[in-house]
Amino acid sequence: MGGWTEAADEGGAALPALEVLYQRHAPAVLRLVSRLLGPGATEADVDDMTQEVFITVDRARRGFRGEGTEFAFVYGVTTRVVMRQLRGRRRYRDMIARFEAGSEATTALRPNPEETAAQREQVRRVWGALLRIPSSRRVPLLLYRLEGLTAPEIAAALDLGEEAVRSRIRRGQSELERYLGDKERPS
Repeated sequence: MGGWTEAADEGGAALPALEVLYQRHAPAVLRLVSRLLGPGATEADVDDMTQEVFITVDRARRGFRGEGTEFAFVYGVTTRVVMRQLRGRRRYRDMIARFEAGSEATTALRPNPEETAAQREQVRRVWGALLRIPSSRRVPLLLYRLEGLTAPEIAAALDLGEEAVRSRIRRGQSELERYLGDKERPS
């Protein structure tokens, strides 16, 4: 029955059945996919990408070597799937267009329209700055700031060294601050 049983490599390292992985990690994967796609993503975009992540987890878990944690493995697959899907795809361009147009996907129902408008503008500002940062630095920064992962967890998830992760986070944070500062300066 394929992906629903435990998968082990020759070294004996095993991941739980796909169903167990899904139960353990689906909410976090859904949240991470949503954050990586940004506010221009529709609920359907997020759901489709989450489904693709777990299809890929099922395929990739057979090659799990036992290096790192189950958590890092699933997060690593998630970030790679999302970034692969976004590169050069029409879906990415469509999400950016919706983002720039102020898509309803970015708005939340609020009792105060002025507060909603200010919050929407803040989200646009931050995501506009984040989209200017190359994904090689944006992804570690999002994993660190929004997901609360540690440098060792990010390193395992992205198959990078810890110092590379720390450097990318620092550089990404610096770029984010610079881009946000640019928007505050009058033209």
